[in-house]
Amino acid sequence: MIRQVRTDAELEACVRIANAVEPHPAPIGLLRQVSDRMLLDERGGYAYVNHSSIPGSAFAMVRVHPDARRRGIGSGLVQAAAESARGLGKESAWGEVKPDDAESLRFAEARGFTEASRDVELTRRLRPGDGHVREGILELREAHRRGAYEVSAAAVPDMVTAGQAKARPYDEWVKQELANAAVAFVALEDGRVAGYATLQSNRTGSSTGSPASAPNIGGGGSPLLSATRSSRGRPSTASRS
Repeated sequence: MIRQVRTDAELEACVRIANAVEPHPAPIGLLRQVSDRMLLDERGGYAYVNHSSIPGSAFAMVRVHPDARRRGIGSGLVQAAAESARGLGKESAWGEVKPDDAESLRFAEARGFTEASRDVELTRRLRPGDGHVREGILELREAHRRGAYEVSAAAVPDMVTAGQAKARPYDEWVKQELANAAVAFVALEDGRVAGYATLQSNRTGSSTGSPASAPNIGGGGSPLLSATRSSRGRPSTASRS
């Protein structure tokens, strides 16, 4: 009943489930990139399991259509996700639940998950003319990538996660952090990259960040901004509509 997603019809089923659960589900093209890591229960649910930035732990996500809940679909997908994580050589798995989603929090806790941290999501709608670019803020180019990666790797130990996170390899970082970015900026100090930020376009036409270690296939995400420790607390941020 639960199987790996292989066809566009199965991907479209995942999109329909995401549409019913999330405000900003990903387009089918993005899901296609990770279809080998997705599991579908045709009764109305899917799971996504992949490597994460936390050594020994997989990132797992389970989504069930509201009309299909309380039928054992979510429980079955959690078990299937656990097996998939073991297949990746992982000893544990972690995921994200919105803090105001009491039902999902109870569901996760009842299946052995414990809360590790809480995030606050902030949204700002940008209009033409909003924001300005400070001196030293440039769009991220090929020549800045290595410097931005070094900033990202240095910031990883300060991240509040389900475990001690580890920086991704450079090529993987470029693919996941920059490939789908609508725009990316760097902050330069004395010619060196001191910080960077990315924005990802979602299906509503607005932009959001995507800090996860995998494509954002179920939600809008949150803004990503990384800076070296010595540069934090300085007014060197920028925005552009």
